[in-house]
Amino acid sequence: MLDTEITKAAILERLIDLELPMSVTLGRSSMPIRDVLKLTSGSIVELDRNAGEFVDLTIHGTVVARGEIVSVKGNYGVRIKEIISQQDRLAFAA
Repeated sequence: MLDTEITKAAILERLIDLELPMSVTLGRSSMPIRDVLKLTSGSIVELDRNAGEFVDLTIHGTVVARGEIVSVKGNYGVRIKEIISQQDRLAFAA
């Protein structure tokens, strides 16, 4: 059992600095191409979320957390409010 713990620690040590692509999904929408072609500066695209709802934090296409949009020194950020369990992530991906 000690060998297994050492192996897990060694693997974690190798992976700990690995950078993963992360995205935040504010919402989704679909529209016909004719409407997409009419979009101009100032157009509004309605999303499937209400203002104030949590946004999804996604890594490699899998939602791993949910949070709220915040302002940090003039930039946007996400305050994590909920971590999605591994079991729920697997169910969500299926």
